[in-house]
Formats: sequence, C-alpha cells, structure tokens
Amino acid sequence: MADQNSTQDFIRISQYHLALIAGGFGISGGLIGAWLNHHFSGNRDRRKEFNDAASVIHEKLIEERRNPSPFPTGPTETEFEIFAQHLTATERNNFNKAIEKYNKTKEEAEITMLEGVIGCGRYTNPSLIVKEIDNLLKFTKRR
Repeated sequence: MADQNSTQDFIRISQYHLALIAGGFGISGGLIGAWLNHHFSGNRDRRKEFNDAASVIHEKLIEERRNPSPFPTGPTETEFEIFAQHLTATERNNFNKAIEKYNKTKEEAEITMLEGVIGCGRYTNPSLIVKEIDNLLKFTKRR
C-alpha cells in the first residue's frame, strides 16, 4: 500500500512538473514569436521606405536614359539626398561618387544645337551619359 501511494505521489508530481514545463515553453514561444514579429516588421518598413525613395529616382533616370537631354530632366539634388539616406555608409559613399561622375559627364559632354530651334539641343555622344545613368540605376534596384 505504501508502494502504491508513493507511485501515485510520483505521478502527481510528474504531472505538476509537466504542466510547469509546458507553461514555460508556451510563454517562451510567445515571447520569441513577438520578438521575431517585431524584428521582421522593422525590416519590412525600412525596405518599403527604401523602395519608395528609389522609385522616384529610378523613374526619372529611366526616362532620361531613353532620351538623354542636356537640359535638366533627371533627378534633383534633393531627390538624390533623400534617397542616399536609405543607403548604408559604403553604399552612400559609392552612390555619391556615381552622382559626381554622372554630373561631370553631363557637364563635359559635347552638345549639338538644332538649327533654327532656340533652346533645343542634344548630346553628340549620348552613350557616355547612358553609361553613367546605368551605373546610378544599380543603386535603385528594389529590395
């Protein structure tokens, strides 16, 4: 009889311990799940902000790539600066170098003015500009 009581006590203690362990796993799982949700939602928000800023520049660069013009048609300096805020330090440094090269290429490019049309011209060799635009477009790929 004493042997049977000790077995029942052991079973009761084991059930109690199992309930505590199961509760601990439940709480731990809930906390880990909440942390993962928070972590991934932050990444999603940063990715969305990046894509929104990149789309403005991307659209203007694509349009300028189709028809390179010596007149201001591409992204503004402000748009470049807003986009650069969403890049890492290394990406931002490379992006700023690409902008400088793009602007320098546009400034140094030879322009042919159309006869009889005031304020209308085109680049003599637009492939140089297109090359720099392609270099800038690498930074605006969606994430």
